[in-house]
Formats: sequence, structure tokens, C-alpha cells
Amino acid sequence: MLLLVCCYWCVVTDVLLLMCCQVVIDLLFTAHELISISKDGTIAFWELSSGECTRSLDVSSLTPGANTRLHVSADGCRLVVDSDAINSPVLVFDMKTGQLLHKYEMLLIVVD
Repeated sequence: MLLLVCCYWCVVTDVLLLMCCQVVIDLLFTAHELISISKDGTIAFWELSSGECTRSLDVSSLTPGANTRLHVSADGCRLVVDSDAINSPVLVFDMKTGQLLHKYEMLLIVVD
């Protein structure tokens, strides 16, 4: 489901998280950040304590769809972006640097 989001109020830290008005596909909370991905392919990292966007990644080549999801590895070091588009790769980023670590392409095998 797509949501039109302009801002979030973090009740835990009593901080307003300012966001550009974009169609947000998925949100993910970590201990210190809110991570969002919007339909235009922007992943934004929002600091919970200040409400500021600290960095962003452009994954527009992924063709984000309604079922695109963000996942963080158990150790908190990697961000996985998984799109619902059949021809879109799964991307794995370093959480601190934003560097693309892996790009997994889908291989379709047809068996007669």
C-alpha cells in the first residue's frame, strides 16, 4: 500500500521528522533512525533525535513498486532493498557508508 507522507512525529523522542512530500512505499525503524523508500527511488535516513535527513541513496534504477521492502541485517550493518518488479535486482548496501555491496539479479529458468 502506498502512503503520501509529509512528516512524522516521533513520540518516543518528541521530535518532528520532516520529510519531502513523496509517495512512501516502506518505512523501517532502527535504534537511531527511520529509513524510508519513496516511489521515486530515494532511500532517506532520518535521525530520530533531531528529525533531520542525514543521508540518502538513489535506487531509482530498481524500479520501486508497491511491494518494495527495506530490511536491515541482524548485525545492523547492511540494508537490503527488495523490489517486487520481476526484472529488478535485490540490492545490499553498507549502512554506514551507503556503498553498494551486492547486486543480485534474478535468473529466470524455463524448463519444458
